[in-house]
Amino acid sequence: YGLYGAVLVGSQDGYGPDKWRPVAVQAEEWKGGGAEPDAVINNVAPRVYDLLIPPGDKPTQEEMLSSYDAKNLKLATVKMFPMLKTGIVIKDPEGDDHGPGTYTYALNKVFVPHHLDLLKFKMTEEDDYWKLEFYFRELGGNPWNGPNGFSLQIIEVYFDFKEGGNTSAIKMFPDGPGSNVDLDPNHPWDVALRIAGWGYGNIIVVPGEKPIQGEMKISADPTRNTIIVELPKKYLQINEEYGLYGAVLVGSQDGYGPDKWRPVAVQAEEWKGGGAKPEAVINNVAPRVYDLLVPDGFKLTQEEMLSSYDAKAGKRAVVLMIPIIEGAKAEEKPTPTKTETETTTKETTTTTQTTTIKETTTTTTSTP
Repeated sequence: YGLYGAVLVGSQDGYGPDKWRPVAVQAEEWKGGGAEPDAVINNVAPRVYDLLIPPGDKPTQEEMLSSYDAKNLKLATVKMFPMLKTGIVIKDPEGDDHGPGTYTYALNKVFVPHHLDLLKFKMTEEDDYWKLEFYFRELGGNPWNGPNGFSLQIIEVYFDFKEGGNTSAIKMFPDGPGSNVDLDPNHPWDVALRIAGWGYGNIIVVPGEKPIQGEMKISADPTRNTIIVELPKKYLQINEEYGLYGAVLVGSQDGYGPDKWRPVAVQAEEWKGGGAKPEAVINNVAPRVYDLLVPDGFKLTQEEMLSSYDAKAGKRAVVLMIPIIEGAKAEEKPTPTKTETETTTKETTTTTQTTTIKETTTTTTSTP
């Protein structure tokens, strides 16, 4: 939920009403002055001299302390402002870095166990950007010296926050889409992100516009096995009525692979993953996704989504969006059954909109 607050300052008076010094129309030895006559007569004149209001916040102190209605005997209203920022945390099951349930890693020793196992996604609102954090069971270091601090992972994030959008996955090269899946037709995406250790992994895509490169700040924290992204707020404007839905796709980064994603074959090879169905490989519909952000209790499961292709018809698997922020007019959907609250503390000195946190239990060398 976060924390909202109000700080009111007045003149202490041991003999005043409820120990506050009264304010009259004209100042007296023991009374403040400057109140409106009708406010004094009708006993609605605020006894507050100062409010804690961040610069630029609306309504202003003056507007709030003048909001009384003397005629109807209504006191002025002081609004709360956000004091602690909040973040959204969604957990993903441990040990599900197997795509549709059968995938294995490529055989080279660089591919350490569980480096594609996404455990948690965290989204925090800052003043000018959204901070996105992707927690892995193991990052696997930075064996190919990716300038963003990591080498092995490629992540795509899709957000739906308004009507309209796209259902095709990001395709930056002719052999794409790299993930080789389609997105939820009931929640077309409005902005998509590609995140990897190199420049081709700093892409923002808006439907109908030219892809934008290099506007995100991307880094890694190896001590926490975390990839951190700062997304400028202008690309993601959350409408509380509509809500926010998202999909997070994790694959193996391959500088020489289709659209920079590592291919998955029937049998794992040194530089290819394994475990795909023969008919899916033959018909080029095998997803290249090893993990999806899917909280416990969401239907469909990761395995069901990544197995939903139709090899005979040449149709890719469809990845559904999960609810991140439920809109006021959200339709009923199967959602995780348990929610918990976690708050990120941050001092606030400027005006910001906060997002209620819900936890669902749910930085060069050429690469192979």
